[in-house]
Amino acid sequence: MNLRRMAGAVLRKWWMIISMTLVGGLAGMAMTYFSPPVYDAEVTLYSMDLSKLQEEGAQLEYYDIELSREVLEQFSNVIYSRRVISVVQEQLSVYDLSEEEILSMVDIESSIDANIFYITARSGDPVISANVANAMAEQFAVTIHELLNTDNVGILDEAAVPEKPEPKNTTAMAFLGIVAGFAFGFSAVYLLEYFNPKVYSKEDLSEGFGLRILGTIPKYATDEGEDKA
Repeated sequence: MNLRRMAGAVLRKWWMIISMTLVGGLAGMAMTYFSPPVYDAEVTLYSMDLSKLQEEGAQLEYYDIELSREVLEQFSNVIYSRRVISVVQEQLSVYDLSEEEILSMVDIESSIDANIFYITARSGDPVISANVANAMAEQFAVTIHELLNTDNVGILDEAAVPEKPEPKNTTAMAFLGIVAGFAFGFSAVYLLEYFNPKVYSKEDLSEGFGLRILGTIPKYATDEGEDKA
């Protein structure tokens, strides 16, 4: 199919593309509006040698800070280990959460300019989010202590029960729906035109049947105002 025929198909069926685009945008907004609320609970942890800070006149050297960051980078994946997850699952057995569900709820993120990192739990229940985040942070610190025999990792701020759910990104979902609707509408027009046997121009005839066009009969207007070939 040549570009001229495709452009003609788009002009003839523009309403289909516009309709699909609007439907996609409305569907994206509806999905966001009716989606269940999600609550994030966050625990703040530190990674530094506090024993040095407790000594009179002692200060943390740049080496100590970098070493704490390297330890955090190397052992951050410990939080996703069964050694941590299984203990948390047992502690929160009242919620009947599987290991896979706990893993899907939890995320860890470190700060670039400080030896601070965050463990976040996300779920549809604010109490569960807070309890999972606190349990994961506590067990993570315990596991690091057992592996490295150090108390450099600890909890700075425990997670509080979130009062409000995370804001829904209605604009982004509506935009994605519009893009998907436009793509679907354009694809539908293309397929309808591709399988359409009608011939609209001499180019369609020559391309479709491989025939050489010797001439064409132009349309002319009659006295009654009707076009005839």
